[in-house]
Amino acid sequence: MAENYGYGIYSTVSKRYIFGIYESSKNKARKKLQAKIGKDAFRWRFEARRIKAHPNEINAQLENKYKQKLKRKKKEKSMGEIADHYVDQFTSGNWGTSHNNYQRRDSFMSDQFNQTRIVTEEVRFSFVNLLTPRAIQDGAEPKYSVTILLPKSDLTTKAKIDAAIEAAKQIGKSKHWNNVIPPMVNIPIHDGDGVKPSDGMPFGDECKGHWVFSASTKADQPPKVVDANLNPIMDATEVYSGMYGKIALNFAPYKFSGKSGVGVYISTNVQKTRDGEPLGASAPDVSSDFGPSPAPQQGFNQAPPAQQYGQAPQQQQQYQQAPNPNAQPGFNLQHFTQPGQQPPQQQQGYGQAPQQPQIDPVTGQPINNGGVYGL
Repeated sequence: MAENYGYGIYSTVSKRYIFGIYESSKNKARKKLQAKIGKDAFRWRFEARRIKAHPNEINAQLENKYKQKLKRKKKEKSMGEIADHYVDQFTSGNWGTSHNNYQRRDSFMSDQFNQTRIVTEEVRFSFVNLLTPRAIQDGAEPKYSVTILLPKSDLTTKAKIDAAIEAAKQIGKSKHWNNVIPPMVNIPIHDGDGVKPSDGMPFGDECKGHWVFSASTKADQPPKVVDANLNPIMDATEVYSGMYGKIALNFAPYKFSGKSGVGVYISTNVQKTRDGEPLGASAPDVSSDFGPSPAPQQGFNQAPPAQQYGQAPQQQQQYQQAPNPNAQPGFNLQHFTQPGQQPPQQQQGYGQAPQQPQIDPVTGQPINNGGVYGL
């Protein structure tokens, strides 16, 4: 019996299948990836691989293998540390030094990493790109991102952020900055009551009374967005700028283009706690572009509108035929009638008063049959 196979998108960077793509062919999987992240779908780190199960199941198997591998490495590391410990004792002559010194060193580095990760209390989200990655400019790498508005009254979260930034500086000191903290370190937190560092213009009204900062993550590391009951949010309309929620963040040092600073990144988990007034410009009203709608015009052979109480009766418009500019002057239909023959009578126009009968100039009586003098 043939096995069922499908194709998923594997990231060679994160070592896992991403976006939950599972298609029957490699081309379909590529097209679906392109629909999600655009031209970055053709970068070298994304591969369409043949798999026997859904990507989520494969990821679970990979995570299980990764955990087992970590356990083996930890055991090997422990044995290697013991060997290093005795070699160090032999070369330095410091016999009797406890092996726990190595363990305390590793524990210190692990504690530093944990200190850079925080979970906020309730904040407000703006410029939300949590479900689909977006490039900030043409040619830039698409990323998931969000701007966070932290109320200044939330002293607990602000204290955790300050501590995480200081811990990130210590990591940067040993990892990026040659054991010296630079005098000017760019900090990602900005005062919403001040001006934007990008252009010197004031922040928007929604930023007043808040600390403002942005966080992002790469396209192959999508955040997990859940509701207040920790259920995944599948409806894109439920995730928007202006909603309230909590978010897990990680602060990390960097050195790029001669600048040193601390960046803030989305650490996987985002929770929506409640709805809020949407932020951003709404679509303009139609009447503001094209003016008020014109009054309806009465069509031909259409009944006139009903007369309102106390309103003067409307005068009907006379339906007349436009004069023919090519008609000859003095043209009279009677010139083409035979003697004793009555010329055709003109039909009464729509809305015209009935025509008055002709009067015989001799008798003074109305002419009912024939023309003048009864001819």
